[in-house]
Amino acid sequence: SGGGVGGTAATGGGGGTAGTGGTAGTGGTAGTGGTAGGGGTAGTGGAAGADAGPGSVSYVAAVADCVNVDSPDPDACETATGTGLMSVDLTNDDFANAPTAVFLRFNLDGALAGKTVTSVSLSLTVGSNPGNESDSTGDVWRVASFTRAALFSAVPSKVGSSPLAGDLGAAAQGGTITFTLPSNLPQASTPVYLGVFAASTNGTDYQNAKGGSPPTLKIDYQ
Repeated sequence: SGGGVGGTAATGGGGGTAGTGGTAGTGGTAGTGGTAGGGGTAGTGGAAGADAGPGSVSYVAAVADCVNVDSPDPDACETATGTGLMSVDLTNDDFANAPTAVFLRFNLDGALAGKTVTSVSLSLTVGSNPGNESDSTGDVWRVASFTRAALFSAVPSKVGSSPLAGDLGAAAQGGTITFTLPSNLPQASTPVYLGVFAASTNGTDYQNAKGGSPPTLKIDYQ
């Protein structure tokens, strides 16, 4: 009867049944583990990559003040120009015809990390009072780093041999002036320091950080 058992081995010959071991092929169901491969769905995390496509970010100036370049004092300049305003003028009669200039600081966070900047623009809004307008917007320069406190004792120096953006002509009362700046200017987590210098004896008065439309730096990226 042990031979019969051997026949059982023959049933093993129904080793075709072992072919059912092909059912282990259903272990291919483990292939369904390939469904775990649907962990490739995590690849949809690549969709998050889609969220990291083109976009833009805007920063309001952390510092936005004017100073008499011969005797800097941001508070005195705002008092003379008007609350919420800052003056850009070659000959400011409030300061015995001394020039006044505007200095802006934008504190950038890490939003630009890993991004390619495609365009940068600076928006300044002219005051809404009669006399705030001008025939000149002034020129935008990159300037040395500064704090507001430092503006009471020194005028930040210009960086480079030419402005980042030249004069755009007339600045209408209440109008918004938009300067196009170089795309390589901003860097993630690095402050941007700008100065607006007069190109006319007919001064322009812009809204400062206290105004309803403070200076804004907009950065587009991809």
